[in-house]
Amino acid sequence: MIVSIRVAGSGGQGAVLSGIILANAAVLYEDRHATQKDRKFAIQTQSYGPEVRGTVSKSDVRISDKQITYPYVKIPDYFIVLSEQAFQQQLNDTGPKTIVILDRDLVKSRPKSEYYEIPAHSIARELGKPVVANIIMLGAWCGLTKIISWEALEKAIIEAVPKGSEALNMDAMQRGYALGIEMTRKKGQG
Repeated sequence: MIVSIRVAGSGGQGAVLSGIILANAAVLYEDRHATQKDRKFAIQTQSYGPEVRGTVSKSDVRISDKQITYPYVKIPDYFIVLSEQAFQQQLNDTGPKTIVILDRDLVKSRPKSEYYEIPAHSIARELGKPVVANIIMLGAWCGLTKIISWEALEKAIIEAVPKGSEALNMDAMQRGYALGIEMTRKKGQG
């Protein structure tokens, strides 16, 4: 098993942090009680424009049950997209089997491949901090895919976010996770 995830957004939306969180969840926290044969390996790369804020930034993560020898993602299995600008810039790097998870509030275009719409920005505003939209998206991805456990993602988020914001980020993750679970159920019924 090898899974590739790309997270992209405008600078300042936390795309790079999201990739770091996913990789850490897989390697540091998913493995705590795993046997050697159940271990996960992960690698994370990132890129962003020189201006950072406002330009497109992306983070690629590869998660595998075997050691990873090539760090780059050509065509992601999952594309978590936080802004229209990122969608437009990265769309050519997706394939017909890429599953897109997009912030329906900020991404107006829709892919031809399978996709899920998450109202991440709206939920983040409800929570009082638009900057947690990326955590909502990670929770949704986790609920949809179950590639990383809730517990591993939770620990990686708590480690990565600023001290004092843990409860807010856990609320954001929970809201996203619940949406991901709900979408999985709906897909199973459809």
